[in-house]
Amino acid sequence: MTQLGAETIPGAAAASVPDLPEDDSDLKQMFKDAFPGWSIIKTDRGNWWATRTTVDREDLSNEDPSALEAKTPAELWGKLQAASR
Repeated sequence: MTQLGAETIPGAAAASVPDLPEDDSDLKQMFKDAFPGWSIIKTDRGNWWATRTTVDREDLSNEDPSALEAKTPAELWGKLQAASR
């Protein structure tokens, strides 16, 4: 587990979670740079989403999600790392 500010991210290696900026635009760009192919969205309710297009039916499995939701950017980072393994 990694501690990111006040948030603990299960399954994330300490060296793999960067300091996340406060500005949403900077955060979105950081996510896009680290996780190409994913689109990053922050809703008006403050939730964070990562989505990607799937090419064929085989990509639509539980092991390879096409959408991830999180309450915080740090939580989304951890979920994207897990999905990228």
